[in-house]
Amino acid sequence: MAYSGPPAPPPPPPQLPGQPPVGPVERPPRPTTVTAAVGLMFFAVVLNLVGSAISISTSDTVNDAIEREMEASGGSNTNNVLTQGLTIGFSLILSIVFVVLALLLLRGSNGGRIATWVVTGIWLLCGFCGLAGGFFLLAIDGIPGWLIGYTIASGAISVILYIAIIVLLLLPASNAYFKPKPQDQLY
Repeated sequence: MAYSGPPAPPPPPPQLPGQPPVGPVERPPRPTTVTAAVGLMFFAVVLNLVGSAISISTSDTVNDAIEREMEASGGSNTNNVLTQGLTIGFSLILSIVFVVLALLLLRGSNGGRIATWVVTGIWLLCGFCGLAGGFFLLAIDGIPGWLIGYTIASGAISVILYIAIIVLLLLPASNAYFKPKPQDQLY
C-alpha cells in the first residue's frame, strides 16, 4: 500500500446568515493612494542617492570654498569632512529604511504605515534643512552655481514629496486598506 500523504482537512462549517465569516478575511485590493505613496517613496530614495553621489563628487570643491570663507571671515575651521560624512551616512541609512518601509506598505502593514509617518517626518525636517542649506550656499564664493541650484531644487522637491507621502497615507482609501482585519475566528 502506497502512502498518499496526510488526510485532507475537514470542510468548513456551513455559513449561517448574520454570522461573521469563519477563516481568513481577504484584504481589499491595494488602493492607488498607497501605490502612489510607495512610488513617491522610491522616487525620494533615488533623489536622495543622487544627492549623496553629487555631495561625494563635489566634496573637495565645497570644502575648499567653505575653508576660504572661514579664513576670510576670521572664523574657526570646523571639520567639514566629518559633517559631510555623517550627513551622507545618515542619508544612506534613511534610504535603506525607506525602501523597507515601502515594501511593508505594499504588504498592507499598518505598523509600516505608522513607521513611515515617523521616518517621513524626519525626512521632511531634513528636506527643510537641505533647502535652507542651499540658500546658505549662495553666500559662499567658489561653489558652482549648478550645485546651488540643484541643492535648492532637490530640497524643494523633497519637501513636496514627503508631504504628499504623508497625505496619501492619511486618505480614507488608505485607511480602509490598512484597517486591522479580524484573525481566523472559530465559532
